[in-house]
Amino acid sequence: MQHAGTVMVVDDDPLNLELLEAMLEPEGYNVVLIDSGDKCLQAVPQKKPDIILLDALMPKVDGFQVTKRLKTDEATRKIPVVMVTSLSDLMDRVKALEAGADDFLSKPLMKIEVLARVRSLINVKRYDDLIMESEKRFRNLVQDANVIIVSMNDQGKIGFMNEYGLAFFECITEELSENLEDADNEPKKMLYWEYLQKTISEVKSKAGTHSRSTIEHTTRSGRRVWVDWTIRSVVDEKTGKMGSLCVGIDVTVTKRAQMDELRRYERRKVRDILNDAISQRISQTELLGMLQQMGLGLTLPYVLTLLSIPDYAGGIEQNGNDLMEWQFQIDYLVDSIRFSGLGIASQSRDGIVVLQSWANNRNQPISAKTAKLAVNELIKTVGRCWPGKEIKIGMTHSSDEIQNISELYEQAHGALKFGEIFNSGQMVYHWSELGCFQFVIKDFRSSLARQFVQEHLGPIINDSHNGNIAEELTSLEAIISGDSLQVIADRLHVHRQTMVFRKRKIEEKLGEDLDKLVPRTDLAVALKLYSLQYSSL
Repeated sequence: MQHAGTVMVVDDDPLNLELLEAMLEPEGYNVVLIDSGDKCLQAVPQKKPDIILLDALMPKVDGFQVTKRLKTDEATRKIPVVMVTSLSDLMDRVKALEAGADDFLSKPLMKIEVLARVRSLINVKRYDDLIMESEKRFRNLVQDANVIIVSMNDQGKIGFMNEYGLAFFECITEELSENLEDADNEPKKMLYWEYLQKTISEVKSKAGTHSRSTIEHTTRSGRRVWVDWTIRSVVDEKTGKMGSLCVGIDVTVTKRAQMDELRRYERRKVRDILNDAISQRISQTELLGMLQQMGLGLTLPYVLTLLSIPDYAGGIEQNGNDLMEWQFQIDYLVDSIRFSGLGIASQSRDGIVVLQSWANNRNQPISAKTAKLAVNELIKTVGRCWPGKEIKIGMTHSSDEIQNISELYEQAHGALKFGEIFNSGQMVYHWSELGCFQFVIKDFRSSLARQFVQEHLGPIINDSHNGNIAEELTSLEAIISGDSLQVIADRLHVHRQTMVFRKRKIEEKLGEDLDKLVPRTDLAVALKLYSLQYSSL
């Protein structure tokens, strides 16, 4: 049979202990008898009584001291203490109340009075225990919930945040109780809490209403997150002031998925628009209008850049995962270029095309040298996205004669395809540096191209008795590059005097001064055309 409760009786008089035991046990109470104050303090944690009947006057540790110590201990302060005393002086009763006693019983003890006090106080304690257990379960539920729970006062200051929220924002509990205006507080900590409180309180609503909003936050380590907040305005019963209860759900994954989908849509849209313009399916005016609708304004003069793509168009055997990873790298580079403000980027049939507006005060044409400045930051971005990859870039810019994107694209593609003329090993090839007109380079096997080669290289390539044609062409290419004869000699692994002799011999055969710019340019073009004709045979 379950007992009515545990009653601890503390008295140094054995007769009083026997008397109270005789009153309580027949009523179903479990009675624990203690004969001193210090033994009482030792026994309470183990016995966990529902109520303590405590004699006021005992040697060594009296009832006042026992009560004070029990009431200052968080583990025992809720246990009702009834002071049993024959004292009638008012000041002694005040002293007992100050120590924390819950009630009094006066000697001589009356059974009906003892039972009434014990029953009443045990019921009160059990009711308090139920409330505490309920609060504990509620707090555990709040702390363990996989949502962010925050309470804020009428000033928008955070007063409580559950463990999930603290971990989510990378904070610690102790920070909540710190005074953010304290001069000794860490400035970084102050700034972060002020930021966090400000962003949450942005959606505070009027009393009696709910407000819901998705807000982007930054955690203490700098990670970008999104929280779907539902905020309810409530009145604090103690202060009567308005506060807010905020419940947040982490929607970072969903938000990022939405942003990725939006980026994919915008990427496809830009790609289709640019490719339609490159293929002349839409006019230049339509191109500019469509880009304007997407918030991508484009004004003259333009700089158009075409980047080669490693293993582009499946040049090697690739499985499904390889292709997905390859496409991911392409998309990542396109997004990086666009969101870095470097221009409009898209994947094209020949690589990645980047279209930039090169603004200047008078809207004047730009030179090849100036246009190359536009690609400097682009090169850095490409290097970060494709570390260790061999990147080649063909570029051109608009001019008075040519402003159409499709024509610019063909020029940039030609620069990328045919490469440099003078100096090998460059990364960026501008169209003008090819040194010949478009109609020549697009059809390098035309009669005009062959005639150009014969006019400038005929004495070398037509000499049937010359067994050193390849050597002379290599030497000629090195000489017109503009490097010193010593550098050229070192590169070709010959003596400098040998290069002096070769240069003089070539000049005599061609009838040209290789130190002059015009002959060097013409010979560079002829060499390029000859190499294209020869390699295509």
